Amino acid sequence: MGKSIAVVVCCLSFAGSVVLGSSATAAAPAEGVITGNVMECGPGPVVQSPPAKRPSPKPASVILLHNKHVLARESIKFPKSPPWSGPFLFNVPVGRYEVVSTYFHRVRWVSVKAHGHVFVSFEGYACPL
Repeated sequence: MGKSIAVVVCCLSFAGSVVLGSSATAAAPAEGVITGNVMECGPGPVVQSPPAKRPSPKPASVILLHNKHVLARESIKFPKSPPWSGPFLFNVPVGRYEVVSTYFHRVRWVSVKAHGHVFVSFEGYACPL
């Protein structure tokens, strides 16, 4: 009886390693990319001349949400001189996401497909000269 228990334990151990091995080699979930840019201004009419001394850009970030949960946050690194523009990038699983810019307090909804690339632009409406 002792040998039969040892054989059963050995067989179960082998079966478990086969199952674990197959799940470890299963395909990773499909992913896509969300990229974009946060810009001080965008296309549009010139609304005013800039002040003699332009202020520095306020700190900004882009927040990525999925099902009302924050998944990631990326700080935007603006150049020292205008026009202020900074890129962002998120690698994400397939799904629908909310992308929020703290610079303009704007929201964009995007759907990412397998191996897809979605570009999101956050910009002002007009650039001063």
